Amino acid sequence: MYQTSVPSEAALEPSVITQSILVSLAIDQGPKKEAGRLFLQDGIELEKLKEIRIEFLNILNIDHLWMLKGLVKLTLSHNVIERIENLDELVHLRELDLSFNRIKVMENLNNLEQLEILLLFRNKIAVVQGIDNLSKLTILNIGKNKITDWEHVTYLRNFKFLRSLNVCDNPCAEIDGYTDYVFAFIPQLLYYQYRMIPESARQSAIEKHYRVISNLEENETKKQAEVSLRREFEEKLGLLIASYVEHLDGDDLFQQMFASDENGKTLSMVTEETQDIFEKYRESFSAICNELCELGLQEHNKRNEEMALYEAAVNEGEENMQNESRKIVDEVLERKTVIFANIKDAVEALMEAEGDTADKIAKKTKQFFNEFNDLVQNARNQLMSKELILHNQLKDLNEVFKINMTDMVNSFLDIARAIFSRLRNAEVEYNHSVNAAILRYLSIRIGNNVSVPAHLINLCDDKKSLTTTLSASHDIHLQIIYNREQRLINRFSDWLKENVDQLIANETKRSRKHILEISHFFEMQQEEFNLLSIPQQFDITDIDLNEVATL
Repeated sequence: MYQTSVPSEAALEPSVITQSILVSLAIDQGPKKEAGRLFLQDGIELEKLKEIRIEFLNILNIDHLWMLKGLVKLTLSHNVIERIENLDELVHLRELDLSFNRIKVMENLNNLEQLEILLLFRNKIAVVQGIDNLSKLTILNIGKNKITDWEHVTYLRNFKFLRSLNVCDNPCAEIDGYTDYVFAFIPQLLYYQYRMIPESARQSAIEKHYRVISNLEENETKKQAEVSLRREFEEKLGLLIASYVEHLDGDDLFQQMFASDENGKTLSMVTEETQDIFEKYRESFSAICNELCELGLQEHNKRNEEMALYEAAVNEGEENMQNESRKIVDEVLERKTVIFANIKDAVEALMEAEGDTADKIAKKTKQFFNEFNDLVQNARNQLMSKELILHNQLKDLNEVFKINMTDMVNSFLDIARAIFSRLRNAEVEYNHSVNAAILRYLSIRIGNNVSVPAHLINLCDDKKSLTTTLSASHDIHLQIIYNREQRLINRFSDWLKENVDQLIANETKRSRKHILEISHFFEMQQEEFNLLSIPQQFDITDIDLNEVATL
């Protein structure tokens, strides 16, 4: 790489990064000599650049860097940048230098998950933040900023690969004990202010803060356990969602029914008998839901296995066709080299030949032309034929996959409908049992001349009100069960249609792309043939390499 020249003071007007600036810097900093010539010849593909420096240009706003998606190293130092922005597309970035700017907030960096080196020397930053996702961060330079508190030390403790830290000339670093605090609380650190940390200094710092560190480590252990449990829960939930049986692995659906049914919940608590009926209902209902959940997971695995078999068959077919096509293309290129050499030799010989000798050479050369024409036509027909065969095979394979997957889904849905029917039957049984238990409760109270508690008067003061309340409760429960059943069926139907449609679209796209590649290859052969220096006395008007085979 080469250093860019510093513009004159007259040119130092605040500016933004533009495409023309990027192209100019790419040329200036790009490879030299032959590599540079090829670099320019290829049209300066900005997205392929790995490194660029945009320094001393008085840049105020960061922009247009989405064009450099392949960047690994970016230098934006010595400008007047006030805000970190528009870097989200640079997902391959490993080193970022924003030193000597006017940045006040560390922001918009979390998408740069591959970042290892972050340089923010001499800015206006007061708080170290906004880099939670930079788990690979190794070197951090935040010297000469406006950081006053020590909270960033425990924050940086979380970056397990952090090895070098520079915080010099910040207000926080001027306070007695700060260095010991850094040594003690960031144990993974090897270099501080670019000097190796002596082991004796580290141990001394740890001893000073031993009690606080012990408490911190204990809290970190608890937090890690919580994170692990949360991650495990999220992974399990993700699998259940992919299987379309989320929230069926416990009593969530049961709780959902009564969350929408306060009156029903009240009736379930009237007596010990109703409470017992309620608990048995919850257990049986949840067991049925778990049965459906387990079945859903098993079917998910079966579908994945079917998908894997399908993909293996597709990949094998494409790979075989590619290998066969490559042999044909290699043969064309190898034979073309020989034929073109023979044509050139014949043309040179013709320049010196006369009479019958010239006629013989012309006739022989015409044979070379025809040989090349036959070579190209035969190869094109072979390639197109192989593509047609593969396309038809994959269409048949898609149809078989569609039938298999449809049968698999329909079989599961039939069982799922039967399970949901069992849930509805369990609801009917519960409703009848609660109704009978409350009627017994009412008859006992009436026989003993005991009035119904005030909170139950409107719900079950008599048989009619009880029937009305239980009927409304029953309808709520059945509606929730029905909604969950329809959601399962609809999502499966949508998945099946989208999946099959996508397979068809992918195959159509693949086939068209390959046909274009074949056509493009033979167009190139035609262009190379046209570039041959052939004297006018050769009659080649009947040689046509542009015939296009079609599927």
